[in-house]
Amino acid sequence: MKGLLLKDLYMARKYCRSYLFIVGVLTIIAIVAPFLEGENGSTLFLSAYPILLAGIIPVNLIAYEEKSKWNQYAGIFPYTKKELVSVKYLDMLMALGIALVLAALSQGVNLLVTGSFRLEVYALILAGFLVMGLISPCILLPVIFWLGTEKGRVVYFAVVGLFFGGVAVSKLLLKDDDTLLLATGEKNGLLLGLAAGVLLMLGLSWRLSVWFCEKKEC
Repeated sequence: MKGLLLKDLYMARKYCRSYLFIVGVLTIIAIVAPFLEGENGSTLFLSAYPILLAGIIPVNLIAYEEKSKWNQYAGIFPYTKKELVSVKYLDMLMALGIALVLAALSQGVNLLVTGSFRLEVYALILAGFLVMGLISPCILLPVIFWLGTEKGRVVYFAVVGLFFGGVAVSKLLLKDDDTLLLATGEKNGLLLGLAAGVLLMLGLSWRLSVWFCEKKEC
């Protein structure tokens, strides 16, 4: 598994450099915007975009593997199909972890500068990012392992729309003073339900991806 992770790291370093640039620029803008715009400096979308990119990095790696016929050569190595699939989920989780740290930084600055920082709101925003960041690849990866990256493009665009639709809904759940419209008990229940649902989806997504990969020459 370590060898597969290193291979993907080298591929990401070569093919995903533009992502690093985009994420860096958006993070800087998200941090600076509240200082320039004051209370109107909402950066929710800016912070959310790196979360989306983190979810599609393993999909791009799979696309490059398909072009290079890696799947045909992988059979000569002592890796199981489960390991070949699992490493892509590890890639996604590591990239998502980095994106969440950047989102935590930018949103923390935003809430502090706008004078609306409350630990409860901050935690809920980050939890929402985590949920949306996991939902996208959980839907997309099984489809990619099933149909391949070319045929799975339609699902990719649908997932992107779903992601930003979720961000828009999150903004609607906030009042002007950044207080969520839900009561405290309702918010806690919603978060627990979302967390359980996303963890279940992650497990089912991984299991489906392994199944699709084992059924074909993946």
